[in-house]
Amino acid sequence: MAALPAWRMNIQKLLQEYPAITSKFLTLATVDEHTKPRSRYVVFRQWHDNNSLVVVSDNRHNKVRHLAHNANFEVCWYFNDARLQYRISGQAKLLTSASPEADLELRQSVWASLSDSTRVQYTWPKPEADLDRDALASAIPASQDQAAPETFTVVLLVPDAVDVLQLGGEIQREQHTLEGDGSWSVKLVNP
Repeated sequence: MAALPAWRMNIQKLLQEYPAITSKFLTLATVDEHTKPRSRYVVFRQWHDNNSLVVVSDNRHNKVRHLAHNANFEVCWYFNDARLQYRISGQAKLLTSASPEADLELRQSVWASLSDSTRVQYTWPKPEADLDRDALASAIPASQDQAAPETFTVVLLVPDAVDVLQLGGEIQREQHTLEGDGSWSVKLVNP
């Protein structure tokens, strides 16, 4: 396996130094069917083997539809205490119940790692439908041992470019680019 790129090692170090849950919040930007940009917070769950970021979503949410239509994404990940901003862009891959067997194993593994309070969201009524307080209140989380429900999607964010901006101390900016041979080049640029 190739060595981890510097940007990923730095993020892993930041996650260890700043373990608060808010350190795992990213802003995910997609493009809708009308070419309008859309953004929302998502939670970083784990890394996948090719430097992919793993996030999860209910497949009834707009972001899944957006990424199915146009797989391009950008996330902005800001570590407030370190004053570091990472903008990561690339192509998303959606792992659904219809995915190939190898992807279903990862999908189920991620499902099993989620808390009850996260898993219950996949049994809620359809997002953006009229509010049904009774259905929300009576929802029961599916067990970690059960197969992930149809509504559960793992979103693999496969990066091909990372822009790092250091805002604290000496301001500097780096651009990391995935090369054709799988290595990452780094270029220092003006902030």
